[in-house]
Amino acid sequence: MLYPEEERPLHFGDDTTVVVSEPLTGLPGLWREARAGTALIIDNDIDERAFVPVVPRVRGRPEGQADQ
Repeated sequence: MLYPEEERPLHFGDDTTVVVSEPLTGLPGLWREARAGTALIIDNDIDERAFVPVVPRVRGRPEGQADQ
């Protein structure tokens, strides 16, 4: 554990990855910022890719046309 005296990080195991919208603490090394529009693929490493949403196709409607 990087900061054993801090209580909040102790709620998670050493091998746990948590994705949150804001830092849980102000401690260096416990927070890694991801740019807006980024998809994270978390395995043994953290892979960052551009997030590009795809509009699902609805039967009977031309592709890309959203609900009115």
